Amino acid sequence: WTLTNVRGCSEVEMRVILREVENSYHICKNMVYSQTSGAPSGNQMTSVINSLVNMAYIYVAWVRLEGPAIAKRGMSCGQEFKRCVHLCVYGDDLIMSVSGHPGFNGITITDFFKEYGIVATDAQKSGAIKATVPFGEAEFLKRKFRWSEERRLWVSKLREETLRATTQWVWKSPNRDASTLVNCDVAVMNAHGHGPQFFDEFKTTVNKALTRRNIDTVTWTWKEVDDLFFDNDYINKLWM
Repeated sequence: WTLTNVRGCSEVEMRVILREVENSYHICKNMVYSQTSGAPSGNQMTSVINSLVNMAYIYVAWVRLEGPAIAKRGMSCGQEFKRCVHLCVYGDDLIMSVSGHPGFNGITITDFFKEYGIVATDAQKSGAIKATVPFGEAEFLKRKFRWSEERRLWVSKLREETLRATTQWVWKSPNRDASTLVNCDVAVMNAHGHGPQFFDEFKTTVNKALTRRNIDTVTWTWKEVDDLFFDNDYINKLWM
C-alpha cells in the first residue's frame, strides 16, 4: 500500500522495516529476546494483523453458513458477500450489516466459532449474544450512532463511562496537573458526539473538578469542536 500510494519510498527500505517488525528484538530487564510466534504488546502490526484475521474469520463463517445455499442458486459466494454484507473491522472489533441472509447473524456466527474454540463476545461483553441489534443500539469501538440535527448526518457518541474514565488517570508525568488537563481536554472534545447540551453539562462538571485542584479549565465550546471536524473539511477528507 505504501509503495503504491506514497511517493519517494524505497522498496528495499519498506521491506527491511517489515522484516524488522516481523522479527523484532525486545528487552526485559537484563534479557534480550525474540519471539518465534505471536506478537508482543505494543507491536506496530497488531491492529493490522488482527483486522485481517477478523475479516478472514467472518468470511469463513459466511462460506460455511451461507455457501451451500448460495451455490445451489448458481451464485458466487464472494460476490454475494460483497452485495449483502457491509463489514467494518478494527483489530478484533467489528460491526456489520447483513441483508437478505437472516441465517447469517450474531448467534449462528458465534456458534460456528465455538466449534473451533474461538470466543466471540458482544460489544458490552455481557455474554448475551443476540442475532441482531437495532441500529440505535449498535456499538463499535465503544461508540453508538446519534443523528445530528445540527449537521443532518449520523455522528458517533462515546460511552459516558469512557468519557468519565478519561479524566480519572494519567500516565506517569513530571507535571501531573498538566497531564490531567490534557486528558480532560480530550474527554470534553470526545463529548461532542452527544450534542451541545450534554457537551456543556459535561464540560461544566469537568471544569468544576479542575478548579477545585487549581488547574486551568477546558475552554472548548461545542461549536468550536464541531467546526474543527466539519468546517475544516476533516470529515470529507476521511472519505476521499
